[in-house]
Amino acid sequence: MERPTKTGAGSWVDVGLKQQARMNVLVLPLTRVTLRLKNYEDPQAPYYEAEAVSKKAPRIEKGLYWGYDVRIAQNLKEMVEEGTYDHIMLCNHSNESYNLP
Repeated sequence: MERPTKTGAGSWVDVGLKQQARMNVLVLPLTRVTLRLKNYEDPQAPYYEAEAVSKKAPRIEKGLYWGYDVRIAQNLKEMVEEGTYDHIMLCNHSNESYNLP
């Protein structure tokens, strides 16, 4: 989000809630970050204090679903045989059908 901060004061982040969050790391506008909000329960706080965490933190620490990863496989066989996915979604522009295991 493009909101000015003092040099060395980090970044303001729109977290989709009533208040904005301030994190201690400088990031470019429109950069996706996963944050831990430190004062989320304080209704009097003028903003949320936040720290950047790994995108895996919500799932590891609390067992929460937190988005998904997208990748492009070189071919369908590689993707199916790799077997490291919870779900596979195929987009097919040629109207071919596939019998997947």
